Amino acid sequence: MHKIDYWTMASMYRLLLPIFIQADRVIYMDCDILVNMDINELWSIDLRERYLGAVLDQGEKLLEYFVSLGLNGELYFNSGVILFQLNNIRNNQTCMKKCLISCAISQ
Repeated sequence: MHKIDYWTMASMYRLLLPIFIQADRVIYMDCDILVNMDINELWSIDLRERYLGAVLDQGEKLLEYFVSLGLNGELYFNSGVILFQLNNIRNNQTCMKKCLISCAISQ
């Protein structure tokens, strides 16, 4: 399976949210997001044991680009708005270690 080996520092910081935010969950939004709905609709989504909730981002050009890289474009999600279930991440030490390692490598 192919993967992209480049991540921006900003994208990696999101992985540190479970360490710095002492809440059960958090909504992450890029600074250029405009909210035109009741954000409680997003907040009230039950993630169960999942780590996050995000929207698949499958524009036609994006899908073609991912296929050209040998990637599955159906797994790409928009990282500009993410609902993180922080306790689920914290409770999985393997996941936490991978987040920390990923952030260290990207620097």
